[in-house]
This record gives sequence, structure tokens and C-alpha cells, in this order.
Amino acid sequence: MRQVVDGAGRRLLGYVNVHSGEWALYTPWDSKPAYGSGLPADMPDLVATVGRVCGCKVGPAGAVSGYLAFGSSMDYLYVARRVPYPLTVEVYGGGGVGKLQPGDVNKPLTEFELVARPDREAAAAVPLLRRHMLEEQQASQQHNLHQTLGQESLRQSQHTRQQQQQQQQAQEAQVPTEQQ
Repeated sequence: MRQVVDGAGRRLLGYVNVHSGEWALYTPWDSKPAYGSGLPADMPDLVATVGRVCGCKVGPAGAVSGYLAFGSSMDYLYVARRVPYPLTVEVYGGGGVGKLQPGDVNKPLTEFELVARPDREAAAAVPLLRRHMLEEQQASQQHNLHQTLGQESLRQSQHTRQQQQQQQQAQEAQVPTEQQ
């Protein structure tokens, strides 16, 4: 798959993995029971429309198909090559496997758990880590400032007491006692 994609010499905008065995349209993830983040905003409408036309199951493969498939070409192209429209189309199901029964409806993509691609998870973590580090740095600086101010306040307080004691001693030295 990598050789075919890399040999194309340009970025793929879509990928359709065609299977037979049921009637369905699947989006990432194949390997997780969740919807992949970062897919185009019109993906839910596209999937819902195909579901209405074919009368079949639609949604994240790992959440809708009943099993997880690891190492699939759809997940590979979604993660490694960042193809915006990676889809798996199941084109035939004997005995109507995958067809919606009367009264059944597909769950909208927006209602599935959202799980980010690994590159998006890492990218999302960077600002949080930076913010955490900045908060830690600010807290440390504030603590140090309080310590410095506290120590300076203590020194000033001690200095003021010493001055007051010296003034009091000087006044006592100047006041004549009754015996004199």
C-alpha cells in the first residue's frame, strides 16, 4: 500500500477500500470502536446520505461492524498518509447482511466517541504540556517571590525593632532618675 500511495507522487484526497461480505460504509477507525477526529466536516453528511441511499450500516468500522481490524489500509492511510476521506465500502452481503431492517436507523457519526489520530494526540498534548510547564514556572516564581518578600519583610521588621530598641535606650539614658 505504501508503495502505491508514495508512487502516486501526490497527496491522496480520498481512498475507497472495497469489500464484500455485507452492506456497509465505514469510516475510521477500523482498530478502535470510535470515530476518528480530524476528518472533513462534511463526512457525517456524506456517510448519512450513502446510508440512506443503500439502506445499509454506516459509521466507524470498529464501532459498527462488531469487530476490530488492526493494520487495515483505511487506518494506515488515515494515520500515516493523512488522507482526508478514507472509506471502506462493503458492496454485497448475502442474505441482506448489513442492510438496515425496517425501522432501524444509523447512529450519526457525531454521536460516536471521538478518538484522535496519534499525530493529533501528540500535537494536542504539546499546548497542554506547555501550559502546565508555564503554570508550574509561574507558581515557582510566585513562591520564590513570596519567600523573598517574606524574608525582606522579616529583615525590615527586625531592623525596625532594633531601631525602636535603640531609640528607647537612648531616651532612657537621657531621662534623669529621681535619685539624681
